[in-house]
Amino acid sequence: VSNLFHSTMMGQTLFDLLNGRNLKLYEAADLREQALSTVAVESPRGWRIAKEKASKKIEGIIALSLACVSTIEKGRPPEDDIYLGPHREVKVETDFDPRFPI
Repeated sequence: VSNLFHSTMMGQTLFDLLNGRNLKLYEAADLREQALSTVAVESPRGWRIAKEKASKKIEGIIALSLACVSTIEKGRPPEDDIYLGPHREVKVETDFDPRFPI
């Protein structure tokens, strides 16, 4: 399976979770900065994650999308097996255009 396919699966999964308001995140300035440097590129297979500029870092967003894909594919482990840590709900804007930076 190609890297492009994986990239599209990760991007589409993250897009679907955000769009459906099915993702809870904790506040982190570094991840917010990376999210603002991330763009979604539309392809026939779905949305693909890309960098706005080559000099920007988006590794945290890539890791988040990988974790989302893995969780959906394998299912959520029992509460005793995961550490949720401090978190709060984050409001997701519903009028954003995913073709532009998040």
